Amino acid sequence: MQNQKSIFWVAILLSITLIVILLANFGCVPPEPKIDPVRQKAIQDSIREASQKKYLFELDKTWSTGYEYHKSGMFRQAIKPFWRVAELDTIQRYKLVWSKLVDAYFKLGVVDSAELACAKGLEQYPDNTYLLRNMAHIQAGRDLNEEAIANYEKIVKLEPDALDDWKKLGSLRLKENLVDEAIRAYEKASELKSDDQESNEILTKLYAQTGNDDAALERLEKLRKQDPTNTKHMFNLGRQYFQREMWSNAEPEFREYLKSNPDDTYAAELLGASLQNQNKFEDAIKVYEDVLKRKPDNKKSYCEIASCLKSLKRYRQARENVRQALKIDANYGYAFLVLGEIYEAAAENCMSDNNRTAPSFDDKLVYQLAYDQFNKAAEDPASRSFAMRRIEYVKQMTPTKEDLFMNKGKTKARGTCYAWIY
Repeated sequence: MQNQKSIFWVAILLSITLIVILLANFGCVPPEPKIDPVRQKAIQDSIREASQKKYLFELDKTWSTGYEYHKSGMFRQAIKPFWRVAELDTIQRYKLVWSKLVDAYFKLGVVDSAELACAKGLEQYPDNTYLLRNMAHIQAGRDLNEEAIANYEKIVKLEPDALDDWKKLGSLRLKENLVDEAIRAYEKASELKSDDQESNEILTKLYAQTGNDDAALERLEKLRKQDPTNTKHMFNLGRQYFQREMWSNAEPEFREYLKSNPDDTYAAELLGASLQNQNKFEDAIKVYEDVLKRKPDNKKSYCEIASCLKSLKRYRQARENVRQALKIDANYGYAFLVLGEIYEAAAENCMSDNNRTAPSFDDKLVYQLAYDQFNKAAEDPASRSFAMRRIEYVKQMTPTKEDLFMNKGKTKARGTCYAWIY
């Protein structure tokens, strides 16, 4: 009986254990609660925000380190943090990093590394004109002109008002003998800055080289009209007129220019020459005398006055002015040249006044004086070429051996027209 009770209770315990196991395996334990989608997104955003803050903190800190080094002139120390910024900055927060790197390398004189930084930066920012400009500069320095031209062309397309870049583009095109393209570049530079002397001078030369003098003159007249008070335009236009032998046009330009630049001797000389070529010798003398008031040792002005007086047949005064020039410079070839011309002109005038078609012995003696002066002028390299041409002409008018034999002892020309000489 006792055994039956024991078996009964064992059976009950086994049954309870089985029930518990079954309940545990077939879902009687409550399921985990589901998370609300809004809360799930908030959790994810929070994680991303924390990661982003950490990223930005690292990026900003690295940039700040490099920037402070660079600002303090510690360029070598700035390089490593800047390269780290370039690596980290996938959001293009610090676009200046490549420019700073390039600048640091240039400051350190490491051109190859500057070129590498330019190239890397342009891969990321192909329209960055600072990087393009520095890359073009490096290429031009290595005579890689075609590559430099391509980069400058990109720059002026991105920045059409970049004056210096237009001028550099023009210069490189000239090196590659791209004359027409160079002209267009310098014309653009001149449009951007009408008084840019370098561009205007180069353009004038290029126009002359290409035989386009009319274009040069038209350009200068336009600039003069656009900016009537600009003294550089006055001078440039006057010089262009002078070179084209448009003396009456050149005269007012130089006169107006000299009102503001009275000490410009070169402009005064051009004005004087313009007046001489119009046979306004008295006016020209006044111009040269004004130069001498400002610069008493200007030997050329004395000679130009002498040349004017020669044309006015005032030979004695003319010679006195030549002598003043020779007091300043005893070897001044141009003075001897002008003195020779004075004697030559005196002989020609005396022959004309006396209706002589061939020179008399007296005329020949004066031509000999001219010949001697031209030979002295030929000793000066600056006047040699012109003096030699005068020697060739005058030599045939000097006394021959036969003339000297027939007029022994006669060394001075007779006649009233030669009285001033002795």
